[in-house]
Amino acid sequence: NMGQIYTKLQTRINQAQTAGDDVTNSNLLLADINVRITDANSQITAAQTELTSLTAQGYPGNKPTLEDARAKIKTAVADLKTAYKDSLQIRNDLRGLKIKNPEASSSAH
Repeated sequence: NMGQIYTKLQTRINQAQTAGDDVTNSNLLLADINVRITDANSQITAAQTELTSLTAQGYPGNKPTLEDARAKIKTAVADLKTAYKDSLQIRNDLRGLKIKNPEASSSAH
């Protein structure tokens, strides 16, 4: 879902920029969202890779691997929370700008 949100925000920022609005802060936040989503995906993939080879019989010897995978998942969750907060900030920044929401104007008719 964050990938879809990223795309929608990018479209809205581009519309605002075309309308002559200063979207510098929104672009910085959007770049941070991209970094966070990419890192979250990397962390999750790394955790999955670690976990697929483990067996129940390997416990407690594989506990460090489990703990490392858990840490990676926590990092991914933190990345996604930050990306979500960034998206809310962009939404708030865009609210007062000159652009109109094309979906809202077409549904109003």
